[in-house]
Amino acid sequence: AVLVGRPIQVEATISALLADPLWKRLVDPARIGVAGFSAGGYTSLLLVGAVPRFRRFIDYCNRYAGDTICAEAPRIEAEAKRQGRSLEQFMDDLQAQLTRWGPPADSRVKAAFAMAPLSLVFDAAGAGAIDRPVFLYYGDADRVLRPDENAARLAPLVPTLVGLKPVAGADHWVFIPPCSPELAKDDPMICADSPGVSRAALHAQIQADALSFFRATLHV
Repeated sequence: AVLVGRPIQVEATISALLADPLWKRLVDPARIGVAGFSAGGYTSLLLVGAVPRFRRFIDYCNRYAGDTICAEAPRIEAEAKRQGRSLEQFMDDLQAQLTRWGPPADSRVKAAFAMAPLSLVFDAAGAGAIDRPVFLYYGDADRVLRPDENAARLAPLVPTLVGLKPVAGADHWVFIPPCSPELAKDDPMICADSPGVSRAALHAQIQADALSFFRATLHV
């Protein structure tokens, strides 16, 4: 539901805003962009044309079974076996659901700013289907979505790539805004950064880059 439903949720939000008596006066329908992090980055890429191949999860999790993203793999494999089906058939069923609620791409979205996107599911053809400007950001020490299997591998496959910024020494969670003391205590994993990485400084740079990107691509 997450993998096939998120772009539809974004599309429904855009439609709701453009139909709302108040908000439609504040939104230029010709200047809509999207920004997303992690699975939200994946969603952003789908909205501008990327096509995932869910079978790619199988090979990936065979190679990196201990990765966080593969935590559900044993449960999924057991469920497939219970149904008398292969993992390939299970993923093919998921693939068939991709347009269940409509096409994931939305022509109203003119540009995508993706941070540490889940992108191992995009092959050359799937990434090559992107037809609008994209800016990619990622941490080169990402331990959740390995750069060489995700953003760094994706970058040369995107025909409309406008910008690419790896963040030296940064892990996956650096794209979450600086944590409050309470959140840092409750969930240190997503709040701790590597030595020499300033999350506050990085977010100031991300905001400046995003603003520049959208001003250029949306012709503001």
